[in-house]
Parts: sequence; structure tokens; C-alpha cells
Amino acid sequence: MKKYILGDFQVNTYLLNYRKDAFLIDPGYEADFLLNELKDFNLKGILLTHGHLDHIDEIGSFSCPIYIHKDDIDALMNENISGYTYFGSTPKYQFSKLNIIPLDNNSEIFLGPDPIKVIHTPGHTKGSSCFLYQNRLFTGDTLFRNDVGRTDLLGGNNQSLRKSINLIFDKTPDYIKIYPGHGENSNIKYERENNLFYKTIRK
Repeated sequence: MKKYILGDFQVNTYLLNYRKDAFLIDPGYEADFLLNELKDFNLKGILLTHGHLDHIDEIGSFSCPIYIHKDDIDALMNENISGYTYFGSTPKYQFSKLNIIPLDNNSEIFLGPDPIKVIHTPGHTKGSSCFLYQNRLFTGDTLFRNDVGRTDLLGGNNQSLRKSINLIFDKTPDYIKIYPGHGENSNIKYERENNLFYKTIRK
């Protein structure tokens, strides 16, 4: 696995691999750099934790399926939801040319012998999802080190986020490592003990 910090929004993009097979998670920026990083891999697909512009803008630069929760597909079509309108920009990709694979809470995508499990975690957006692969949880903008995602953008919902954060901590063991959409890595044990949002809402 490799982690890249890219673009003006300092998005964490991940290359998750098993031998030569790989998935990209949230390629929002610097497609040429990522394509060079992928030159020795077989790109199986792109995994999107949610549909905001800083996580999706380069999805049209790769010839592979794009996996996103069904509740966030509209963000790929609607520039108000994805944030392009707010920042006065337009997508690089053409939606009609994308190979979209909709996900739900029961979806699994295999990489090597192990599944990438989809955990629907609405709150930051309607279709925000985390991806659990072995001992790694890719949390997008749902859960950060010492923090959680904002809910004041279109499609955000604070009550949904509270439920999603509780779900993550109820279902995920302490040893699981957290790889967020921005900022430093963490782990469930640390966040269980130190994340003020979780400590405020926990059951």
C-alpha cells in the first residue's frame, strides 16, 4: 500500500495492492503522477469514499470501473452536490463515459484472496462509505485523527454522522488502522480513547 498527499486540499489518495493487482482510493488530483505510480500494476478499479470534488476530479483519467455508494452517484452528476459550483470550477471527467459500479452496505470487492468490505457511513455526505481491507479502514471524510467530517455541506447530516461514528466503533476492533481522506493516520484504539466527538456521543 502507498499513500499520496495530493492537490490544493491535501487529499490522501491510496494505492492498495495485492501483488500486481491494485485499487486507487479517492484520486482527486495529479493523474499523471498516479498513472506513473501504477505503471507496474494492474488497476482493478477506483474506490470513492464519497463524491466531493477533491476526491473525484481525476476519475476520468483511468480506464477502469469506479466504485461508489449508490447514494452518492448523484454527486458525480450534480456540480452543486460535489462542490464544483461552490469553488467556481467544473469536473475534468464526463459522467457519461464513466463505468460506475454502485455499492451498498453489503458490497464486497475482492483484492487477492481477501474482500474489501463496504461500510456505509452517511453524515459527511449521503453515500459516504468506509472501506475495510484486512486490518486497514479507509474512512474518507467520515473519521479523522482526533476529529470527524463536517456536516454543513449539501447532503451532510449531523445525526447520520453520529450514528455512523457509533457504528464504526461498535463494529471495528481496536487494532484496526485508520487511513483518512485528509491528515494523519490513526487507529481505532487511539480514537476510542481520544476522539472528543466520539467520547461525546458514545452510548
